[in-house]
Amino acid sequence: MAIAERSRPSAEASGLDDAQSAPTSQAGVHTPAEELADDLRTRAFHLMDEHPIAAAHLVLAAASIAPECAAEKEVADEFSFVIADFMQQLKILHHRAVTKRAITTGAARHGA
Repeated sequence: MAIAERSRPSAEASGLDDAQSAPTSQAGVHTPAEELADDLRTRAFHLMDEHPIAAAHLVLAAASIAPECAAEKEVADEFSFVIADFMQQLKILHHRAVTKRAITTGAARHGA
C-alpha cells in the first residue's frame, strides 16, 4: 500500500513527512522511513549507468532518511554540509517558480 501511495505526487510529499517522524524499526518491521529509503536505493541502482549524479543524490537522500549502518550515516552527515548551499539555491528557484505560477494563474483567472 505504501508503494502505491508514493506513486502519487501529493502522497509522495506527505510520505516524506511521515518518514521523518517515524519511529525506528522493530524485529524486521519496516517503518515508512526505511521503506522510502529502500525505494530510493532501488531507484538509484537502476539510474546508476545512465545518470550517476542523480543516483548519488538518491543514495544520499536514502542515507539521510534511514542509514543502514554507522558508516552510511557518517557519509550522509558529512555531505549534508556540502549540499546545504545547493539546497538553498533549489529552495530559491522553487519559491520563484511557485510565485510565478501563482501570478500567471491569478492573472488568467482575473482576465488581466
